[in-house]
Amino acid sequence: MSTGSDPERLHFLELVAQLKFKLDNRCSNNQAEQLAVAKTLDVTESIVISENSPRTVNTFTDSRIRLDSLKNVNNHGYFIEEIRKRVSILERVNWTIEFSWFKAHIGEHGNELADRLAKDAARNRDTMIAFNRVPKSTMYSEIEEKAKQKWQKGCENCAKADITKQFSPNGQDRLKLKINITAVFAVIVTGHGKTKAYLHRLKIMDHATCACNK
Repeated sequence: MSTGSDPERLHFLELVAQLKFKLDNRCSNNQAEQLAVAKTLDVTESIVISENSPRTVNTFTDSRIRLDSLKNVNNHGYFIEEIRKRVSILERVNWTIEFSWFKAHIGEHGNELADRLAKDAARNRDTMIAFNRVPKSTMYSEIEEKAKQKWQKGCENCAKADITKQFSPNGQDRLKLKINITAVFAVIVTGHGKTKAYLHRLKIMDHATCACNK
């Protein structure tokens, strides 16, 4: 925690507290960043300080996404709202809360300490899970992945569509390809369309080949 206004001054400030928290493995890095801010503000609320002393807390971060999220009035994410509530409470007792960005990996002591604590918390199996609400983006990705797997299994178990399977044996690989879907393309990969081979299968034409027998 810092009460300075310039990242370079962090080297000269007294370390008030070191906190380590662990999130569920399915949580995002952005949630971890926001949890750190919320916990910092919790500690700030418990600091005993005289009425005449400066009450300014500046939270430094190398994440512009976090700062943009706090400024975005249309962002009502769980942690964003929790941070806003904590800021409001602190401001009512004359605290000034500021958020500042600085470039990552510049040898800044406070940032390096935070990274080290984060790694320690992630590696320590005894660290209690402090937050386990999975973000919607993760849920959507997991549901999409399960749907693709179900689709692939259905295709493999289907006794039909032999021609299509020759072109796309793996559905997920097919989705990665950028293909311009046209009527001609659909005829080729499905074997269905106004071709002699297909019309012959339906007994509409007598022969499956053209006049040159090719």
